[in-house]
Amino acid sequence: MVNKQRIKENIIVVVVGILVLLILINIETLRGVMAFIAGVFVPVTIGFIIAYILRGPFNFVRNILLGYKGNGTILDNIKPILALTISYTMFIGIGTILLMIVVPQLWSSINVLVPEIQKQYYMVEHYIEQIWMELNISIPEIWLQLEAAWEQILGFLTSWLSSLIPR
Repeated sequence: MVNKQRIKENIIVVVVGILVLLILINIETLRGVMAFIAGVFVPVTIGFIIAYILRGPFNFVRNILLGYKGNGTILDNIKPILALTISYTMFIGIGTILLMIVVPQLWSSINVLVPEIQKQYYMVEHYIEQIWMELNISIPEIWLQLEAAWEQILGFLTSWLSSLIPR
């Protein structure tokens, strides 16, 4: 008797495989669609983030500094516009000052870090070569061991992946 659960798992694996294949075949189209979606939603998201950040300063300037009462007078109607202008000016000013401080520091850190990364890479590479020499290990020998154990590795990965599917 055929296990219905096993058939269901096999159908899921086949469907997922077909979907992955379709995605890989149409990767350029998918990239174009994702770029279009990002082009639409990124500015909107950034606008929401800026609005959320500016909500607190706007309310502070409008209610505390300008004394907004909400009674409908001409002066009272101008206060939100003035508060928004002050909030944007503060946001742009603080952002500019931070960029003037952070960008030069970041640039100098990158200039120091890049040569250090190369030194560290060569040091690690040298240590690995020393270990291989001391243990008398060669790359062809490692490949031969992998080829010998390849079926066992694939069997382990297959059983591990099938255990991830809920039963």
